[in-house]
Amino acid sequence: MVGAGMVRSMYIFVVRTTLQQDLDLIAKFNALPNENHFNIVVRNCADFAKKIVDAYFPHAAHRDVIDDFGMTSPKAVARTFTRYAHSHPELRFYVLHFSQLPGTFRPSSEARNPAEQLYHSKKLLVPMVIFAHYELPIIAAAHVLAGRFNPEHEFEEHPAIQVVQLGFQLNATNPVTSAPRERLRDMETQEREEVVGAPEKWKRYKQEFTVIVKKAFREDSIRSRSYYITHLFEYLNKSGKPFIDGHGALWMEVPEGDRTCKVGVSTSNIFAQGSDRRLAFALLLARVDQVLKSPKHRRETMAEFKEDWALLEHARRRYSEPVENAAMQHPYAGR
Repeated sequence: MVGAGMVRSMYIFVVRTTLQQDLDLIAKFNALPNENHFNIVVRNCADFAKKIVDAYFPHAAHRDVIDDFGMTSPKAVARTFTRYAHSHPELRFYVLHFSQLPGTFRPSSEARNPAEQLYHSKKLLVPMVIFAHYELPIIAAAHVLAGRFNPEHEFEEHPAIQVVQLGFQLNATNPVTSAPRERLRDMETQEREEVVGAPEKWKRYKQEFTVIVKKAFREDSIRSRSYYITHLFEYLNKSGKPFIDGHGALWMEVPEGDRTCKVGVSTSNIFAQGSDRRLAFALLLARVDQVLKSPKHRRETMAEFKEDWALLEHARRRYSEPVENAAMQHPYAGR
């Protein structure tokens, strides 16, 4: 999953199951032959996911024959299962979002079913208009009426089990007694913003980041935004040499003029003894910059970003300190 996180963003849909349901699934699969005949039309990966979901909750996931042109797509399984979970609040449905890790890989595109892909691709849409102009309105109508689904919206609405539980309590309270409902609603909003982040808070971080970058320019902490922020990952990918030390920590050796520097590239060693302070600061600037300029469906959660921000603040203080204090304990040492 760590490797997959480098090349794409992922959404995981979570519900509550019972021990007996888990045991029944294990027994069912243990009784099957250990083989699978893959077929992209009728036995693809989405069909396998649908089979798992239906083993737990019969008829909870369905194909979308029109939108998916007869196949089963992951988005159809997610959409139909989400609607099933909405109608069964006892499942405590919520969504996890793992954003693509900042780096040199091309940002992953949004998950789309074939009908959506047809709409967004002019190369496919134009031939359809010419050769299938009778079928196209039917496909478009089916998608608009029943096939639209945005996993990011589901994540924003159900970002954590705490939010779901508060919403469950909110629905169970008496509407006549408004005071408890108001408190629960405020708590629900606060819990949601802890994960997703309020727009004004993201805006405030962007403003503070601009101030940090400008100050770093004035203090000569970074040479240029292009070199040390925008294109740092490309530079490290091209010129850096990764290695693992005797403790299993990952490092990067980077040529700097007539010398070679090294920097720790994890939270456990980015501030360790021997990790170049300028490069550590630049690496965190580049990471925070990518998160802040990404659209919301590609950026990490607010809770994760706060950890990045704490590391950046520590790196900024560390760069201005004397060399003998540079390896002081940092907020996430040992993680």
